Amino acid sequence: MSKGINKTIGKLTGKDRYFFSKVITAVGFLLVTLMIVGCGNSSGQSEGKTDEPIKVGILQFAQVEALDSATEGVKEALEASGLSVTFDVQNAQGDTSNLQSISQKLARDNDILVGVATPAAQALATAEKEKPIFFTAVTDAESAGLVASNDEPGGNVTGTSDMSPLKEQVALLKSIFPDAKTVGILYNSSEANSKFLVDNATPLLEDAGLTVETGTITSTNDIQQVLSSLLNKSDVLFGITDNTVDSAMTLVGNLAKEQQKGFVGSAVPAVEANGLATFGMSYLELGKQTGRMIIRHLEDDEAVSSMPVESSENLELVVNDDYAKEIGIDPESIKAPE
Repeated sequence: MSKGINKTIGKLTGKDRYFFSKVITAVGFLLVTLMIVGCGNSSGQSEGKTDEPIKVGILQFAQVEALDSATEGVKEALEASGLSVTFDVQNAQGDTSNLQSISQKLARDNDILVGVATPAAQALATAEKEKPIFFTAVTDAESAGLVASNDEPGGNVTGTSDMSPLKEQVALLKSIFPDAKTVGILYNSSEANSKFLVDNATPLLEDAGLTVETGTITSTNDIQQVLSSLLNKSDVLFGITDNTVDSAMTLVGNLAKEQQKGFVGSAVPAVEANGLATFGMSYLELGKQTGRMIIRHLEDDEAVSSMPVESSENLELVVNDDYAKEIGIDPESIKAPE
């Protein structure tokens, strides 16, 4: 209390002095209350910012059923989490020339980025070096240059791999076509994930006693000619997860069936569309798995740099009954590899 107020109080009567002290106390209490409320308002404004929707930008490389499912899975997981999120979904339609501009815009406008398929994830990683980037449907993130290693990503990028269970798929092919001698693989040579799968599948097929023939394409326009030639040299087709081939399974499957040839392997949606059989993963579930990684980052504050790349948690045998019957195979005879 100041000296001036002390002097004033000293001149007052006992009754007045008591009243004046009560006034001073009340004023002091009011000031303290206002300070607390002020602090509370400041905290409330900060929480308001936290409560703003988290902007999630998703770049899908192509209009392929597997990638559509993966994108949907990411969205479903985040929506079910109770987090406030908005989605900005862009599709490059399989055109690599679109990736750079789309990636830059998504990086500029969103808080978290998601790349669906290897080319999309690579484009986002090039465009953004700080914001969290999660990927799904990427075959091998390490060989694609997305992470330092699959166990310890070390940067701002991580996610889920759709690495095919190649050993099991080769075993499935051999069980269906035990007398096959030559196997054909059709793939887009410009897709890093496809080259990786071919390099890894070839020795497994050769160890199984098969000669491998390959046919390379750069777009769906090449498929008719390249595949026709490949079918003439092959007893059966082995499918890998290739975005260009998967986007044209109606044509691929029909050309194979015309020559009574099987198409074994690749992604589950590709076989469901027009292939014979595969042992693979649900891309919807793979997308949800990526979504759960994003949730852990947001809610548990897990650092992207230390979140290992995850593989599919579920694998399943898928047989296309119609395809099997068209080439004279009993669908019930096709069993999951042991």
